[in-house]
Amino acid sequence: DWNVGVVLPASLVGQKSKEIMIISSFLSVFIVLLVIIMMILIVRVREYGQRRLLNIALTDPLTKLSNANCFVEELKCEKSYFKGKHALIIYNVRNFSFLNSFLGYEKGNNIICQLGSIFAQNKQRNEFIAHVQGDRFVLLFKYDNKDEIVKRMKSILDEICQS
Repeated sequence: DWNVGVVLPASLVGQKSKEIMIISSFLSVFIVLLVIIMMILIVRVREYGQRRLLNIALTDPLTKLSNANCFVEELKCEKSYFKGKHALIIYNVRNFSFLNSFLGYEKGNNIICQLGSIFAQNKQRNEFIAHVQGDRFVLLFKYDNKDEIVKRMKSILDEICQS
């Protein structure tokens, strides 16, 4: 067994212990800042994921319009739709399955996207459009009188026929 004894001046020990304390304090602050930054990043990533999931749940991937889920949620939440007169229009492409089979699914998808684009261009403030399924669209349009909404729908149908 060996015993080693070291004698150091008190000022040197005090100075070195003070340096170690300062370095430890900086490291502690650095670690706390890293933890805070990581928590902020985790919260942001989680919020982004939730927004992304909500977007996926409420948006039709083909047309990028609202889908049936969004339509139902919008009617539950948005009270402005019930102020004034509104027409609920369900647009269904006749014999679309034949067109899809005859022209091919890619061309059928292009037709659906064009329809969605035309409906979106004709949408006004506080109105709603959704691609609910296959060849079906739901439009919730405001109007003052019946002739106005009929004229508007004829205009949209003319635009569809021209495209």
